Amino acid sequence: MKKKFEQFIKGSVEQICKDIHDMTYLYKNTDVPTTHYKKILNDTVEEILPGIIEMGVMDVYYKSLKHIKDENPQLFMKALLCLECGLKTSDLRVKDQVGLNDCMELYMKEKIIIDKRYKELIENPITQIDLEDDYAEKYMN
Repeated sequence: MKKKFEQFIKGSVEQICKDIHDMTYLYKNTDVPTTHYKKILNDTVEEILPGIIEMGVMDVYYKSLKHIKDENPQLFMKALLCLECGLKTSDLRVKDQVGLNDCMELYMKEKIIIDKRYKELIENPITQIDLEDDYAEKYMN
């Protein structure tokens, strides 16, 4: 007995797009036009490859940084602040260390606000209309 997948992969791009459209609609009555899928399926691998490579590199960075952060979150953030401010950790003077500690305090306070705003944006993403209505300006300043 054949599976749907076997029949699916033998179809033309148009038929595959229609099948994906139908599957998407059956999931949550989401009506995505077949032209959307056709554009994606007609992209060449060369166009997609840079994005795949970028995501792979970002995943390596993420895993490395997460490991370092898990070891000592405060030192990790201080090191990031040094990178961002162009400070060499080997050249830090007392005033730099005090400033770094003050920045860490401020970061920890702001992090609560940032985390809350991030969760709001995940639940209610900003659309182009929102941007045109100065929505971003309200939250980015």
